[in-house]
Amino acid sequence: MGISSPGVGSGLDVGALVTKLMSLEQKPLTTLQARATQVQNEISAFGKISSQLDALRTVASDLAKPASWGARAATLSDPKLATVTATNAAPAGQYSLEVTNLAAAHRLASSPYSASTDAVGPGTLTIDVGTWTGTSFAAKAGSTPIVVTVDGTNDTLGGVRDAINAQANGAVRASIVTDSSGSRLVISSTATGAGSALRISAADDDLDDTDSAGLSALAYAGDTSALAPGAKQVQAAQDALIKVDGLTIRSATNKVEGAIEGITLNLTGSNPGTTATLGVAVDTQSATDLVNKFVTAYNDSVKLFTGYLKIDPVGNADGLLQSDAGARSLGASLRTLATRQLPSGALASLSQAGIALQRDGTLSVNATKLAKALEGGTADLATLFTATGGGVAEARGIAVGFKAALDTALNAGGTLKTRTANLSDRLRANQLQQDTQESRLEMMQARLLKQYSALDGQLASMQSISSSLTQSLAALTANQQSK
Repeated sequence: MGISSPGVGSGLDVGALVTKLMSLEQKPLTTLQARATQVQNEISAFGKISSQLDALRTVASDLAKPASWGARAATLSDPKLATVTATNAAPAGQYSLEVTNLAAAHRLASSPYSASTDAVGPGTLTIDVGTWTGTSFAAKAGSTPIVVTVDGTNDTLGGVRDAINAQANGAVRASIVTDSSGSRLVISSTATGAGSALRISAADDDLDDTDSAGLSALAYAGDTSALAPGAKQVQAAQDALIKVDGLTIRSATNKVEGAIEGITLNLTGSNPGTTATLGVAVDTQSATDLVNKFVTAYNDSVKLFTGYLKIDPVGNADGLLQSDAGARSLGASLRTLATRQLPSGALASLSQAGIALQRDGTLSVNATKLAKALEGGTADLATLFTATGGGVAEARGIAVGFKAALDTALNAGGTLKTRTANLSDRLRANQLQQDTQESRLEMMQARLLKQYSALDGQLASMQSISSSLTQSLAALTANQQSK
């Protein structure tokens, strides 16, 4: 609130005088502004606490689900055969696996042409997708034949390729492969399996649809012999064939699901005549990762509270929320939740599982002790975290207890939202008080300026009169002395 209004007649510095007077009157507003800054900082602190506790709640929610502890780890003695994934439904055990052959897509190739620009011959090609049994073909149910017209606009090897790709709707792919013999049109099914084989029929404008001249040179009728006219089979359409514990399973794709409950095999190689061992076991590493994730989220929360609640012995650097009872209660509740003792169970506390409380309030994982707790599987550790307690709060698992407590603190009506709402109300009330003070100060400043400006004018007038009287007396004295 700057003031620039010096005296205009008497030399009285009205601006400086009013500024000094206003600085005293400014103190209540300054106090309100300092309080507002404090409240804003507290709101920000509670926002960070809410965010961190919500992250801890998310972790606790995951750990409170029994399904989180049922992960399975699958291994394969010959990793070149397949990648293996397992769900919780996979039964633990060992299985023999033989991959006789992989699923393959049907692929046909024409005889070589000198270049992709060579003319093929006009007519119509019809491509069907289905199953060959010898030289008998059965179209796949629901499939639509791909009909390609070849005329003067596309009567080249490259033109036929483009025409097929334009009509195929993703079921068939055509390409040109050039080797030392020349350029060949290669037509492939985009799906693997015996049920996705191709039949190519030609209606050749040369009126002979079965020879190797004109458009019929691209036809295929199931004859795989070397002397067969038309396109040649370069890769047969076949299903994947595997044996699990001696039982044969056939799959149209190299992704095999359901052969073993909960197991998915993505086949990548074969080992006909030999077997590999597929092992499924409880995934203790996944359980260890869950514990470490919980400990990290818990420790991050504790460290945040420690900073906000710290007490400086000389009182110069107390934590921002050191005197806030709600924050102190929340901080203390974390320790209580982490050190609870369940009334029963092979593992009744975190410490028994190797998760110990440290002097600074954080948790530390003893890897050796945790591994020992997992030697027999994850069941005991899962119970420690997931037990519902039958409605008895004291018997709830650690993660279930954390989730319930954090729900209460974070949800509508909980400690954090209520505390933040109260602080927001205080901030709004403070702003109203600041507005009132600012209005009062503006009016006071205007009044003081008016009063002291008037005083300055009066003093100037009196100084003028005094000066005039002084001059008159001086003149009178000089006149009398001259007589």
